Amino acid sequence: MYGLTAYIFMQLNTSTPKGFISFIPEILTLLVLGTIGMYIFSLIISKLLKFSKYMGFATALTALLGFPADYILTTDVIKELARDEEEKEYMTKQMLPPMLVGGFATVSIASIIIASVFIKFL
Repeated sequence: MYGLTAYIFMQLNTSTPKGFISFIPEILTLLVLGTIGMYIFSLIISKLLKFSKYMGFATALTALLGFPADYILTTDVIKELARDEEEKEYMTKQMLPPMLVGGFATVSIASIIIASVFIKFL
């Protein structure tokens, strides 16, 4: 892992701002298409798992954030929306586990799929 990180940073040494800017349209396109795909897939899975479509999409979006961010955002939303301690506890029990498991699962599965695709290039 450290070797890969070092390799990436060494390659950044030869990069220019113009080179980074040229990739912005592709990056934005992939983000938009990925988000649309997550929305469609989350609607289907939400019906199968009997989640609300909002909770399903929020869980799917954890793939974009990763662990600390999805935990922080979920707890911040709970703090803002809960009117009392009982409601806060209920929301935490309902929202936090799916968000954390969704984040871990999507990132783990995605990294395996991406690695299996890129291993062919080695």
